[in-house]
Amino acid sequence: MIIYKEKYELMSALYIRMNRLAVLIEKKRQALENVPEGLLRVVVTNGKVRYYFRKNTKDLNGEYLPATEKALIVALAQKEYDIRALKMMEAEYNEINKVLKKCASWNLENLYKRLPDKKKRIIEPCEVDIRKAVDDWKNQPYIKKPNDQDDRFVTKSGVIVRSKSETLIGDNLDSENVPYRYEFPVVINGKVWNPDFNCLNVRTFVEYYWEHFGQMENPQYCQSTLQKIKIYTSNGYLAGVNMIYTFESLSVPLTSKHIYETIEMYLR
Repeated sequence: MIIYKEKYELMSALYIRMNRLAVLIEKKRQALENVPEGLLRVVVTNGKVRYYFRKNTKDLNGEYLPATEKALIVALAQKEYDIRALKMMEAEYNEINKVLKKCASWNLENLYKRLPDKKKRIIEPCEVDIRKAVDDWKNQPYIKKPNDQDDRFVTKSGVIVRSKSETLIGDNLDSENVPYRYEFPVVINGKVWNPDFNCLNVRTFVEYYWEHFGQMENPQYCQSTLQKIKIYTSNGYLAGVNMIYTFESLSVPLTSKHIYETIEMYLR
């Protein structure tokens, strides 16, 4: 499973880089649409820099540019850089695209699945079946935090939670087929914490803890929330990286739409 996770972390990083390059490439293409004709020649004589305007590559010497032509000098220098940078970024973009296509076609899980059953029984695959790995993750035993709510708040899948909003979150996770563990413990500075939900992104196999704060109209609750987030952040649990936060108050309740959008952003 480690190989599977590393592969998708690599692919995600490459997609991010590719998207960044696409933005920069478009920016440079636009910048090169309205640049002056010609080239810039730079000569240093006795420590003094002189600039010359070359009409084309055949014009080796060029025409001297006085200091009053600073705007043209800068534009020609930037143009030369932009042309080279654009070629380099386009080459990198194309190579990343090739790598991503190759990565998508290399699927060790499918290789194992295509083997005859008799061979499967005697072969140890590099990557275990994803469904089995998810089931093993979801069914990992852990000591559950005592819950005095009895059956007051229960998700459709039978998980007893502590609030109506947690019921809504749990039901949405179930309907979107996102594996989760309720109040799965995590140890921070020797103390056991129980974030509301521990969720698994099946595509990347990255875990997220999901904390919902539901009484934001209460000043004391807000202070406690901020302190809790500070502790999480100081110990490597970062919003958007491995931590999800949702909030609500009496006047701004949590909605299924917000939960769905959160799931789409982090758990797909």
